Amino acid sequence: MSDFDDKLKRALENGKPIEFEREETLRQMIAQTFRSRLRWMVVFLWVEAVAVCVVAVWAGMRLYHAQELKPLIVYATVLIISAIFFVLVKVVGWQWAIKYSILREIKRLELQVAGLKERE
Repeated sequence: MSDFDDKLKRALENGKPIEFEREETLRQMIAQTFRSRLRWMVVFLWVEAVAVCVVAVWAGMRLYHAQELKPLIVYATVLIISAIFFVLVKVVGWQWAIKYSILREIKRLELQVAGLKERE
């Protein structure tokens, strides 16, 4: 179990109000994705994002130095596609970070409901 689960169970057993940090920082949300079962997929997404960023920078530099129309169009297209793909990877990563925050809140509510049911 995680530290969050332990704090939650102790608070419910004592009958005291639960005092948790309501707002997570972005760093905590990202760190939670690396502690999940699919951490290999998160690492793959980060590596993919870095690779796409490198391709975008390369295409941008080549676009800046292009003199003829054909290379200009090719590098501009590569830059636009890599920028779109980079945004797509970031959106997927953000959705995973939000997912774990929502799951934590649902777990907290489930334990609170279970605690109320035991008190009756």
